[in-house]
Amino acid sequence: MRLHGGLAQKRADCRVDVSGLLLVRQMRPAVGRALVELPAGHLEPGESPDAGARRELEEETGYTAAEWRLLARFYPSCGKLSEQMHLFEARGLTPGRSRPEPNEDLEVVTATVPEALQMARRGDIADSKTLLGLLLAAGAGAELT
Repeated sequence: MRLHGGLAQKRADCRVDVSGLLLVRQMRPAVGRALVELPAGHLEPGESPDAGARRELEEETGYTAAEWRLLARFYPSCGKLSEQMHLFEARGLTPGRSRPEPNEDLEVVTATVPEALQMARRGDIADSKTLLGLLLAAGAGAELT
């Protein structure tokens, strides 16, 4: 994996109400197929993780949230990278218009926790941040902060 500028990167991730998940399906060239994932992205310079999570949720899905809660900070590949990710729960959603980046071809996917667990078993959900978010959702509100 190439990291721009050799700096540790932080990411902002979002999860929606425990009763349901708001996900995105997008092509991931590095693995050669589309994956279903939590909305996520890199932080802008000087941007806080919670501000980045809010921005990414709206850009990728069009939704905004009334309530936010940090669920976990974690290192997705601590053997190779110093990147730290932040996983948030978003509640009180209001739909709007998405504004994906020009290189993003996203499809919004909604699922219950049991449906998302089936997606993970099939391999449709296969990235670490989404699997961790799904485990926390299945645990009904557990936190790792």
